[in-house]
Amino acid sequence: DKLLKRDNFEVRRSVVDYVAKLTDSGAHPEYLPVLKSALTLSPYQLRLDALDAIASLPPELKRQTASFVSNCASDPNAEVKASCLQVTGQVRGQR
Repeated sequence: DKLLKRDNFEVRRSVVDYVAKLTDSGAHPEYLPVLKSALTLSPYQLRLDALDAIASLPPELKRQTASFVSNCASDPNAEVKASCLQVTGQVRGQR
């Protein structure tokens, strides 16, 4: 999580990508807070990467993201907002 605070975009993006790989099989739910944090980062591409990672989670982990995914529906970036609404619908469908 400390690496998400680095100035270097590629370091932050690599962290999000690594967490996506760790969680996509349903393992390591302890890394979901990293995705939550990534949803607040700039530039917007990091938020999109976090949403892509959440979208690819197995249903049992995706349900655990409902509380923080819904917050991105008011994102100022139109692309993030659209992706968020799509992921939010997926999360709601998993309940």
